[in-house]
Amino acid sequence: MSQNLSDNINIAMKYTNGDVELAKNVVRGNFQDILVVKSRFKGTENSNFGNIIIFLATQLNEIVGLNVCTGNSASIYNNKPFDPWKSFEEDLTTNFNSEPDQKSSKQLKEIILSSIESSSNTNFIEVSQKSDYDTVTTFLQNIISENLHDNILCQVEFEKTNSIIFESTCKSKIITESNDEEVQSGTEEKYIQSSNPFAGNVILIGKAVLSPVRGKDINSIQLGDNIKVLIQEKTQKAINIATKLNAYENGEMKSIIAEVESYKKNGSTHEIYASIAPYILVKITEEEDVKVSYVTSVYEEEREKYNNKNYIIGLAIIIVVLVSIVIFLFSK
Repeated sequence: MSQNLSDNINIAMKYTNGDVELAKNVVRGNFQDILVVKSRFKGTENSNFGNIIIFLATQLNEIVGLNVCTGNSASIYNNKPFDPWKSFEEDLTTNFNSEPDQKSSKQLKEIILSSIESSSNTNFIEVSQKSDYDTVTTFLQNIISENLHDNILCQVEFEKTNSIIFESTCKSKIITESNDEEVQSGTEEKYIQSSNPFAGNVILIGKAVLSPVRGKDINSIQLGDNIKVLIQEKTQKAINIATKLNAYENGEMKSIIAEVESYKKNGSTHEIYASIAPYILVKITEEEDVKVSYVTSVYEEEREKYNNKNYIIGLAIIIVVLVSIVIFLFSK
């Protein structure tokens, strides 16, 4: 698999809640996971004109992009929502940059974002996905009218795209604090694997399952080792991934076998990145020298379960036999 294809799949996975197969369909062009809501508006009482563009991640039920331009120039209204979203966004950006006072645009943007994200308006994304023109139009008209103190008329149009195009092209992304870690260069830390092992992958926070008696010393961990891990995140993305891997049941995470992709030690801190599925890694940070649960293969894991089961059954039989003998002796 080429690096570009791998990167695109990982981009799509951020918007498909970690669903690898759905992400592959996005990359192939068989599924569109971003809905674009375009709107233009004008006031009937004052010279208020504007454009709005909203990007919704349909699988996350989240707003991921938003931009607003409002002003007193009638030329703003010439930007038609029936045009392709890239063209509409470009004209909106141009209009915004041409406005001498951008405060109103920024203020309206924050109000729209807050209204869409608030619990009382969570149906905005749902009605948008249904292309409910009346409800979406009314929703926007009410917000704009209240903010600009004008009777607003609004036009709305919908368009679909995908997260690959959105990531590479959109200028209206909502900036959030990234959970991705940056690789520090020029330090004394040495990775066993020379290339960055977690770039472009979905990273989940987890921990190693410990086995003080039969486990492997964490200092002896090698690339390719199979260890047991437990996903600690309780985000929806983590739950979706764990569910597909049979590692989530009755509201609790279950241990799962992972292959070590990267290991480093900095002082007394051990850091492990282990793969639980293609492009999905669990990050483990351990402060102590512990022994982690380790299997040489999935077969060994199943054999261990089988042996433990047979041991319990055998022990139960012995106990039953002994109890039977005691009862027989005392019954004489």
